[in-house]
Amino acid sequence: MTPTTAYRLAGRATGAIFFTLFGAAWLSLWLVGIQHLTLLTEAGVVLGALALLFVSAWVLQRAKQVPTAPVSPEEAALKKRHGRVFGWVNAAQWGTIFLLGWLLPRLGYGQDMIPAIVIVVGLHLFPLAHLFANPIHHLTGGALVAWALGCLLLGQQPDLQAQAALGAGCILWVSAAYALWLAVRGARG
Repeated sequence: MTPTTAYRLAGRATGAIFFTLFGAAWLSLWLVGIQHLTLLTEAGVVLGALALLFVSAWVLQRAKQVPTAPVSPEEAALKKRHGRVFGWVNAAQWGTIFLLGWLLPRLGYGQDMIPAIVIVVGLHLFPLAHLFANPIHHLTGGALVAWALGCLLLGQQPDLQAQAALGAGCILWVSAAYALWLAVRGARG
């Protein structure tokens, strides 16, 4: 394995951790929305998250075992640039979410808040796909946007928000599982 492989493994695992945690939050929100948040149902979400996090930790540990050469100045500059762009993209995402949280209820669209947030989350993955050369983020972002738009167009109140949250959670967990599957294959190869 090469240093690039170690960086890619760690990146996949880190992304899977974020997708797992946010997916768990969306699934918990869905359970609240359908009024089925119980100790048992939340335990299911926690166990699913722990399984994905366990595999993520294994991949991170495996990435640390890959021998790496010293980082060149060009690689260091690229990683620094990635960090800056990642920060800006996420700041734009959260700023947009807060703006929607303020604006939508004032315009009489408060009931559309969750699908709107899912759309923003999906859209923020497109620049990250380019930044990290990870085309899977295009699929995840597209699926999130398509799901949320479908909920807005076809969903019915009062289930609209719960439907949007369920789809977002499932999409993020499937994406995390796929990224980890690729990472485990890479780590074993």
